[in-house]
Amino acid sequence: MPVDYDNASVLAKFAENYPDFKQEEINYVFDILENLRTDFLAMSPLEWQVTPEAKAEIAKNPPTTAGIHVRILVVGSECVRC
Repeated sequence: MPVDYDNASVLAKFAENYPDFKQEEINYVFDILENLRTDFLAMSPLEWQVTPEAKAEIAKNPPTTAGIHVRILVVGSECVRC
């Protein structure tokens, strides 16, 4: 159930207001414990947007991993890992 999200317009607006900002990206994947997979789906905003039929189908074979991709924007301070 991967979804491509593009926040280029948000980043451009931020850069316009804070041209000297620094950024750090953090990416990682983790395993979802089997007993938590249904809960993981229920809390996911991606699932909130689908039909009950799609939810039932996804629940038959829920994801076993989750990926995190975060971009941290830093202004006026030292960026430790930048």
